[in-house]
Amino acid sequence: MKKLAAFILMIIMAAGVLTACTAKNGGSGQDGAASGNAGQNAQSTDPGNTSSDSGKDSGVSDQTADTGNQGISDQSQNNDAASSDSSGVTAEEGLKVTTEVSDGWSEKNGVYTITSAGEYSFEGNLSEGRIVVKAKGQEVSVILAGVTLSSAQDSVIYVEDAEEVTVVAQNGSINTLNDNRPRKVGNSELAGNACIYSKDDLSVQGKGTLIINAQYNKGIHTKNDLKIKNLTLNVTAVGTAIQGNDSVEIKSGNLTLVSSDDDGIKTKDTDVSSKGKQRGVVTIESGTVSITAKDECINAAYDIQISAEATVTQNKY
Repeated sequence: MKKLAAFILMIIMAAGVLTACTAKNGGSGQDGAASGNAGQNAQSTDPGNTSSDSGKDSGVSDQTADTGNQGISDQSQNNDAASSDSSGVTAEEGLKVTTEVSDGWSEKNGVYTITSAGEYSFEGNLSEGRIVVKAKGQEVSVILAGVTLSSAQDSVIYVEDAEEVTVVAQNGSINTLNDNRPRKVGNSELAGNACIYSKDDLSVQGKGTLIINAQYNKGIHTKNDLKIKNLTLNVTAVGTAIQGNDSVEIKSGNLTLVSSDDDGIKTKDTDVSSKGKQRGVVTIESGTVSITAKDECINAAYDIQISAEATVTQNKY
């Protein structure tokens, strides 16, 4: 009996030792796993830190920032250049003159003076300038090839002396003439009574566009015969839109004529010329003519002749 009890006690003690060993070995496994996890976490963090540090050290972030800044700087410079170009009326102001006539013109203080017969092409922008023709007994063509020209001093185009002058709006071009003088008061009159003023025969033609803004008085005025052909003509004037003292002859074109305080089309003389031509006639052969005026849309001193091929619209304020 004592032997049996001793044997059982030995079995129990052996089992306890075995359990203790198992527990100790298991703890070592957890510690090893923790150490492994710690090593793994350390390895995972270190490459990340290394990558981040490498990125900083290699200048990737700095390079990106620098590239972005450089791009913005370049774009800003380009925008400034574009802005300068788009508003370059001041920087690039002036008219380019093209002609085959040697010494046929001159320029002083924005006044371009033509003194010899021939063709003179003008292109560009000028906020204060004029074209003057002084070519006695000669024929001159003033070609507008993309012009914006303004004057607060006198007529924008002034024919002082010539046999005949032709103002041409070049094919496809848009041209604007601004008579910025203070509005005419009473009978006071500056040298030129209109935005385009001529003392001699005047023709206005071409397959381009001519826009006239006349806040002083008339849009186009010649003391002799006025002929208009082909072009698109828009005239806005406080005085008469277009006037030829001897005659106005519209052969073709697309005309929009507005006079806020006078006539649309006007002639003045009624006598017969030395060549037997009756003065004072307004003739519209073809084209489209729209007239809006405070007084008479067509005020002919002698007669009005409108062909069936012409489309004429007359409106009064």
